[in-house]
Amino acid sequence: MAKAVREYYYYYRHNGGGGGSGGYFDLSNSTSSESEKRRSIASTSASPIPKSFGIDEWQNHPKTIELKQEISRLKENQLAEQFKAQKATEQLQDLQSEITTLRSKYDSYERTNSNVQNVIDQKEAIIKSLEDKNNDIQRNLTDLQIKENS
Repeated sequence: MAKAVREYYYYYRHNGGGGGSGGYFDLSNSTSSESEKRRSIASTSASPIPKSFGIDEWQNHPKTIELKQEISRLKENQLAEQFKAQKATEQLQDLQSEITTLRSKYDSYERTNSNVQNVIDQKEAIIKSLEDKNNDIQRNLTDLQIKENS
């Protein structure tokens, strides 16, 4: 970690700080509250870093401490966002499962409805046939009564 911090400061000290703000990092295209936090870190009146800093001095330098805090905060934000994304993914999977279950039930009801409709159609055909037979019997009975009375 100390080596990485040393390389970070060396790079920004010798390369003009990457641009705009105080020789540390460029905030020109940052957004919202994150950019405000970064600007406040960049604009702190930390003394320039001498070339002969040791590892302990690097770790205890105010700018290093601020950057470590910012990194920690960003990691926490990233973990929170990952948790939210994971939760949303789980909810989406639950909803997809519910949709699949509902589709299965709907298909089952459709098949049942189709079978019921077939049974109803068959019963209606039987009723119509029986009504036709009943009408024929009634006609025959009426004809027989007319013949008996004559």
